[in-house]
Amino acid sequence: LARVRFVRFSGIFLTAGVDEIHFDGVPARITNPARTMIDSLRLTRLIDRETALEAMRESLRSRLVTSSSLLRMARACAAWAWAPPFLPVTASR
Repeated sequence: LARVRFVRFSGIFLTAGVDEIHFDGVPARITNPARTMIDSLRLTRLIDRETALEAMRESLRSRLVTSSSLLRMARACAAWAWAPPFLPVTASR
């Protein structure tokens, strides 16, 4: 069985890339795929970088995310330091 880990966020991380959906009328806030990929790169104490990069490559390959959506999310979360080298980074950081 996998362990459940709770992670607390504050500031911009409470809203950037977070969608509200409803399950049987009950609201739930979940992160969109681009935000999930950026978080997996940021939270290296929870997931190793190689696993995060593999998940990101597969998400790009399957068109679950786009490189532009990842870059927008990295910008919104001030997470440029965690952007992988294969994403096209522009001078407008």
